Amino acid sequence: MTTQANQKEINAFSNGVLVNLEIYRGWGASVQLPDNELGELPKEIVRGIQDLLLKGDKELLNELQTIKMKAQGWVMRNSIPFSVSGFNFLPKNIIEEANEKLKEFETWYFEVARKIADRLEGMKERYQKKYPKYYRPERYKTKEQFLGRVVFRWSFRMFSVPDQERNILSPELYAEEIKKFKQEIKRTSDELIGMVSKEFYRKIAELRKACDPDEEKEIHGKTIAAIINFIEKFDTLYDGFVFHKEMKKMIGEVKELLGDDSSSEFASYLKEGDEFREMVGDNLQEMMSNLKALPDEPIRRALDF
Repeated sequence: MTTQANQKEINAFSNGVLVNLEIYRGWGASVQLPDNELGELPKEIVRGIQDLLLKGDKELLNELQTIKMKAQGWVMRNSIPFSVSGFNFLPKNIIEEANEKLKEFETWYFEVARKIADRLEGMKERYQKKYPKYYRPERYKTKEQFLGRVVFRWSFRMFSVPDQERNILSPELYAEEIKKFKQEIKRTSDELIGMVSKEFYRKIAELRKACDPDEEKEIHGKTIAAIINFIEKFDTLYDGFVFHKEMKKMIGEVKELLGDDSSSEFASYLKEGDEFREMVGDNLQEMMSNLKALPDEPIRRALDF
C-alpha cells in the first residue's frame, strides 16, 4: 500500500508546476501495403510498409524527429519525473528558462515543417518519376493538410485537488482525493530518491573500480566529470526535493572529496599518488556498502542489482 507524503514533501512539490509536452507531425510519409501486394506471404504475421518519399527527401522529416527528441531530452534533463503519466515536474526556478527554451524548439520545428510543406510537390514528382508503379497520389497530404497536422505545444499545470470551498467535491470524496494527492506526491518522492541513489551509486562505483589496482582499469577524467556533473545537477535540481539525510550526506562527502579541482586535475592526482588513489577507493567502497545497507524501500529496490 502506498504511504502518504509528509508536509515537507507536499510543500516542496507545491513550489513548481507540471509540464506536458506534445510534439508530432501527423504524417509519416509511409503507407501499409495492401494485402494483394504481399503475394503468398502470410497476412497474419507479415506486414508491408512502403515509403512515399525518396531517401534524400526524408531527411527533413528525420530532422523533425531529431528536434522532437532534443526538446524532450531537454525537458527530461531539467525536470523531475512525476508519477502522473505524461507530465514532468519543473521547479519554480526553471519555469521561465523552460518556457523560453521550448519556444526556441518550437520555432525550429515549424521552420523545418514549412520547408517540407514548400517542397512537398517536388518530392512527390521525384518519387513518381523514379517509382511510377508505386506512386499513390491519394496517400499524400497537401501543403495545408501537412502543416495543419504539425503540432508542437506545451502547457504548465498545478498539481492539486479541487478547492474545498467551492464545493465541487463532497466532503467524503474530497477526503479521498486528499489521500490520493498525498500518495502521488509520496510516489514521486520515492521514485526520485530511488533514481538519485542508483545514479549516484553507479557513478562512484565506476570511480572506485578505476582506483582498484587489481582491476587494471585506466583512470579517465570523464569518470570524474560524470560525478561532478551529477553533483551539480543534484545541487541545482534535486536537492530541494530529496529529504534523505544519509544519502545527502554521502553526496556532500564526495563533493568535498573532489574539492574545486577539475576532472582532469583530480584524475592526475589519482594516477600519480598510489596512497591517495587507495584512500579514495576505500572511501568509495565503504560509501557504496553503506548506501546499499540503507533500509529505505525505494533505495533497496533501486540498488537491487
